[in-house]
Amino acid sequence: HKDKIFGLKIPPSSILETEHVREVLSFQKPTLIGVGGHEDDKIFNFLNYALSINPMLIVQHGFQGYPTKPEDATLSRLNFLKNKYS
Repeated sequence: HKDKIFGLKIPPSSILETEHVREVLSFQKPTLIGVGGHEDDKIFNFLNYALSINPMLIVQHGFQGYPTKPEDATLSRLNFLKNKYS
């Protein structure tokens, strides 16, 4: 059934679960990687690991607190992540 899956997502709460991550990445499908709330060194290490398995990654930054005030959304982080990891 892998051929019917277009893409996958690894939420921020799961990026440190190595076995789960390895299994998701092994599908070799475009994969959203949620990095919200993680420190830069963890993101960097995770992306290096993930890219060695699956080069089709999309980094997704997000904040899960609702309602989120605009000043708490850390939208400037999007440019930082884009410049650092693209």
